[in-house]
Amino acid sequence: MNLTEEMEKAKLSGTVKAVKQVEGFGFISHAETGNDFFFHRSMTGQSPVAWDDIVVDMDCEFIPALNGEGGLLETPKGYRAAKVWVFE
Repeated sequence: MNLTEEMEKAKLSGTVKAVKQVEGFGFISHAETGNDFFFHRSMTGQSPVAWDDIVVDMDCEFIPALNGEGGLLETPKGYRAAKVWVFE
């Protein structure tokens, strides 16, 4: 399995819970657990929806960021997403 296939397997589904356009960040609610994941606008570069068009309740897929031990990376803002794709 190559890296792209591994990343595709790691994708999770969720919904945009909050987005702060000016500040450049937002939060995703994971569809299965309800856990919140912080994301920065730089993580949405390959998203089909442009940053300025992202709004609350849009569906998305994301890859969670991992810590050095293979667990979820938790920051002061909560868990972190490494890559985000938002859909209309």
